[in-house]
Amino acid sequence: SGSMEGSKISSLRTAASNLVNTLFTATANSTVPANAGPPLQIALVPFAASVKVGTNYRDASWMDTGARSPIHSEDFESWRRSNGQMSSISRFDLYDAMTRVDWAGCVDSRPAPYDVTDDVPTTAQPATLFIPNFEPDEPDYEGYPVGTGSSRDNTYANSYLPDNPIACSGVDETTRSTSSTATNGQPRAQARTCKYYTTSSIPSGSGPNKNCTTAALTPLATSQSTILSRISAMQANGMTNIAEGVMWGWRVLSPTEPFTQGRAYTLPIGTPQNNKFMIVMTDGDNTYTTYDNINNSMHGTFGFLSKGRLGSTYNYVSRMNEKTAAACENAKLAGIKIYTIAFQISNSTTRQMLIDCATDPTMAYRSDTNSQLIAAFQQIAQEMSKLRIAE
Repeated sequence: SGSMEGSKISSLRTAASNLVNTLFTATANSTVPANAGPPLQIALVPFAASVKVGTNYRDASWMDTGARSPIHSEDFESWRRSNGQMSSISRFDLYDAMTRVDWAGCVDSRPAPYDVTDDVPTTAQPATLFIPNFEPDEPDYEGYPVGTGSSRDNTYANSYLPDNPIACSGVDETTRSTSSTATNGQPRAQARTCKYYTTSSIPSGSGPNKNCTTAALTPLATSQSTILSRISAMQANGMTNIAEGVMWGWRVLSPTEPFTQGRAYTLPIGTPQNNKFMIVMTDGDNTYTTYDNINNSMHGTFGFLSKGRLGSTYNYVSRMNEKTAAACENAKLAGIKIYTIAFQISNSTTRQMLIDCATDPTMAYRSDTNSQLIAAFQQIAQEMSKLRIAE
C-alpha cells in the first residue's frame, strides 16, 4: 500500500530477497537427492486495495466473461433483448467499448461465502467465478448545490466520463432497466452504460482501474531469478485489504484453479510430502475510503459500501477484519502453515488479528523498525530451510 513507500518498501524488498536466497541455498545444499522430494516453489502476491492477477487471464475459464455472477452487474443497468428478456452487460464489454482503456488485471472479491473459500470456480455456480475490476464512472455532481444546507459531498472521487455524452443521444430509455435504487437522478446517471461507448479521454488518476495499483501476482515458480526480479519491481501505492492478500496467497498455493501450480495437500503414501507456507506481511489496517454521497465509499473489491456487501456503512472495518480472520482459518484448515508480520502497526486490533491468523502465536512477528522486518524474514527463512536440509 502507499504507506509502504520510501525506506519501508526498500527494506521489504531486501527482507523478501534474503528469504528467497536462503531457501534456494538450503535446497542446493540439501543432502536429500534433488529428485527425492518436491522442488522448492515460491509465489509472490502484492496486495493493496485489490490484487492483480494479470491481463493474460482475461479469457481464463475461471473469469466471469459473461456477467454470470450475481454481483457482476450490480452497478450497471440491464438491457432488454429482442426476445423481451433482460440481459446483464459484461464489464469486459465496457472495457472493449472504451477506446483508451483496457482492463488492468485486478479482480473483485467473490460474493460471500466464496470470498473466503477456495471453492473451484465454475459456471455451474456463477458466484464462484472471478469478476474483473471495473470502477464505474460516478455522477458528474452530487446534486446538492453549495448553500442548500446539505452536509453531503458535492462531488465524486471517480467521475471520469460525462453522464450524457453523444453516445447516449437518442438511446431509448424504455429499452433498458436499472435496479430499484437507480431509477433516476444521480443513481441513474451512474448506472448508464451507453456513456462508455465514447471517445472521451480519461483524467489521470481516474477511470475503471483507479484502485488497481499493484504489480501482478507471480504464481508458484521454481526460478530464483524470476521471484527476485518480481520482488524488485514491487511499488508502494494504494490502500490495504488484508483479506484479499491472504486469499490470493492461498489460491496460488492451491492445486486447483484459478492456479494449478500447487501440489496436492497430501501426496500418495510412500511419496515425499510437501509443506505449504504463507507469509502475510502488512504495515496497515484494513481500510476502505468513505464518502458522504450515494455510494458511501470508493469502489473497492467489495463494491460500493452502499451495496451492503460489508454490512452497514459504519461497521465495514470490522467486517473486513472478520473476513480476514475467516480467510486465515480456512487456509489453515486446508493445510497452509501461516506466518504473519505486523510491520510498524500500532492498532492493537490489527496486531491481534495477525497473531490469530498465524498457525501458532510463535509464528506471528511484530516488527517496529526496518531492521526488525529484515530480521523477521530471516528467522522465518531459517525455520523453513530446516525442512530442506537432512539432519
